[in-house]
Amino acid sequence: MLKKIFIFVLSFLVLAAEPVVSQDLNRMPQSIQATGIEEFLKVDGIEGLSGRFIRGKQFEHFEYLNFDQSKKLVFLIGSDSFSLLQGKTGYEMLLSIGYSREYITHLLDKGYSFKLVIFPEHQTAKPATWDNVIDMIGEVYLELASDLQLHKEALKLWAFEDFEVASGFSFHDVDKAGPTHPRYMTHERYLMCSRNLLETRAFLYFTIRLTDLFAGDGYTYDSEGNRGMKEYIALNKKLAEFEAFWLLNLDVQLPNTVY
Repeated sequence: MLKKIFIFVLSFLVLAAEPVVSQDLNRMPQSIQATGIEEFLKVDGIEGLSGRFIRGKQFEHFEYLNFDQSKKLVFLIGSDSFSLLQGKTGYEMLLSIGYSREYITHLLDKGYSFKLVIFPEHQTAKPATWDNVIDMIGEVYLELASDLQLHKEALKLWAFEDFEVASGFSFHDVDKAGPTHPRYMTHERYLMCSRNLLETRAFLYFTIRLTDLFAGDGYTYDSEGNRGMKEYIALNKKLAEFEAFWLLNLDVQLPNTVY
């Protein structure tokens, strides 16, 4: 029944006679009408759907909720948040889920494009609170569960800026350098270190993507501290594993761009 409702809703999104809803990513179009997202956001009856903004440099990068399969967990938005996207540009949508202008600029300079993937509600999704995030990480990385529980209360209490000062480096600068930087805390590096509080926060930042804007109350925040939409954490998953899904191109351009 859900699949039938899903296909019915998405049939409003294109002018073609047959909606492009498929478990086979190769059948998905590489370009969608520019009005696709706005059309979707105006449709009634989209309860029970989830979404995620994904990025990539080539078509194959859009086969998973996160093309980097070393990232076992991802963050989603629910249908209760779609109305908050109405009237926003692609750039503003990314800001509303916690991207900074600097990070968007960095990704665009690197050649990334963006899409919004819509799919039936993810069964493993939980509100992205500190407790749920720590518990789910412990379920996915069993060998780390005790370390995460040990530091959970301190992680909640410390401001992100305090972690950076104590660590002695800019997390953002290391993130831009990527996993080859020795301070980029991958899962493998975290296993090899003492797993103290600072190393744990670095692991959460670089591997789990709990950035400086993560508040742990189940909502997204922008760089100005404005609360956005409800946020959920779930297992990374191949799009073809969903009973149905929909990919919409996101036109992301920086303000004051010359058209």
